[in-house]
This record gives sequence, structure tokens and C-alpha cells, in this order.
Amino acid sequence: MTQVISLITKGYVLLASDRRLTIGVGPRRGDVADDDTCKLVSVCNTFGIGYSGLAEFEGLPTHKWIAQALASRGCREALPASEILKAEASRIFSKLKLMRTIRQEFLMTGWGRFRGLSGLQPYMRLISNVRDESGRALSQPTNSFANLVKVLAKDAPLICQSLGQPVGRSRGYQLLRNLRGVVRRGIGPSAALRLLIEEIVNTSVAEKNSAVGSKILAFCIPKSSVQRLIETRHSAMIAKQPGGNNATFTYFEPGFSGLRQYGPTYVCGETAYTDVQTENDPSRKFQSVQIRILSLPKTKR
Repeated sequence: MTQVISLITKGYVLLASDRRLTIGVGPRRGDVADDDTCKLVSVCNTFGIGYSGLAEFEGLPTHKWIAQALASRGCREALPASEILKAEASRIFSKLKLMRTIRQEFLMTGWGRFRGLSGLQPYMRLISNVRDESGRALSQPTNSFANLVKVLAKDAPLICQSLGQPVGRSRGYQLLRNLRGVVRRGIGPSAALRLLIEEIVNTSVAEKNSAVGSKILAFCIPKSSVQRLIETRHSAMIAKQPGGNNATFTYFEPGFSGLRQYGPTYVCGETAYTDVQTENDPSRKFQSVQIRILSLPKTKR
């Protein structure tokens, strides 16, 4: 189990997840296997993917499997990415009877263009084996996956959705109320992100949910950063608190100094990398980055 929370607004989108990995089957079911596993993937810094369910697909950690599945097809956009995940997850789940008992969902959050709507629109897209194509919840998981999309309505300030471990009804109501206040007052994405982080930490620590960790990775994609990418074909995701016109990622750990950050796995076209670590040197205003390459564009002959 995990807890992923996503927020979309007219100015920015946020995606946050805990990093705890627990053992799902066998005599050690429920034990902590790792407390710092990446569960978020950034795609071209225009949308992100979080997941709940299996931590491994075809011998790869799920975040790496997602990146490689998309990179192998040169994927850059959300609709083809969702169709790839739907088809590949359905293929894998159809092979093993065990999969009939596993709830698996992928949540995509970002910016895109939609027929009948002008300009970039914030959206969420859910690829799920516990809902049908109409969005109706199923009584049990299936081997096939639905592909569902929500676009923020013109008169709606936000949409917030959780994946995996649900947010309790009373806390969910309070979270929405606080988020609406942040958006209405135009305080900015940093305050909204703090609310998402506090909710995941509450699930882990205050509610003593051993399946959800208190180490959290989150990222923010402002609309302005995607618009600049379209105009200049240049984009970067920076390790810092959200704000301004750049896509950013933030790593939170109780008592952590913030000098070292862990980032999301990244894929864009045929390029994919993971195990992102940054080191900050405030004395020189310098940031170094370490990554592990998963895929590079094929050399043209």
C-alpha cells in the first residue's frame, strides 16, 4: 500500500507520494522492505505518474518499468502514455491468476490540450483495474484496465484525488477546505504542497499506518513552465520548493536538512533516467546532480 495525493488547479499541478515499500505476499507480508523507493515518474516535465499496487513489473521496480515502457516507444504525451500503461498492465495481469486479487492503479497528472477546449488544460488520468470504463467502482480487481480522464472544469478551482491508502472522510473534507482557501487567496503552490505532505505524514505517523512512510517525494508543474517548453523546446525540473515558472521536485524527510534531495524518475521520448540525487552547496549557490541512465535515443546511422 502507498498513499499518492494529486492536486490540479488552473495555475499548477502537484503530485506527492510516500516512499515506503512493503512486502505484499508471503509470511512477511506487510513488513517494510524499503523506506526510500521512488513512486513518481515525470514525463517531459509536462505530466507525472504515480502508482499504487505492485512494486515490481517483469523484474523491474514499477517506476523503472513505467519509464522503460514509455521510452521504448518514444512517448512524450499523456494519451499515448496512458494507452501504453493500460495495454502493458493488462497483458501482464492476464498471465497470472494471482493478479486477480491485486488492486493496481496509475494516476497521471499534468497539462494537455483537449478537443473543444482552448489552450493548456490541467487534468488527471487514471488507469485502473478496480474501475470500469464509465468510472464505476468494481467489487474486485480484474485483469483488464480502464482508462479514465478528468479535466478541470472552467468554473472549478481544483480537483484533489488520492490513490492507494484513502484519506479519511473528515480529514479529506478539511484538506479540500484548506486547499480551496489556498487557491482562492492565490497563496501559491508551496502552501498547497505543504498540506499534501502533512496529510501523508499524518497517515504514516499520527494514524500509525505501517504501509505508508513519512518520507515523501513531490513535484510541481506550473502551467507557465509547460508554456515555455512549447515555445522554447527547453525544460528542466529543479530541486527546490515550488514557486515561480519552473517545474520543481521536493524531497521531505522528518529532521532532514534539505541539502540532499531525491528526485522522480524521468522519461521523455527515448531518454529515461532514475535514482536522481542532488547535492546543494549554499556557500557557492551550486547544485550537483547524480542520475542512473535507463535509456538513451538510438543512434541514427
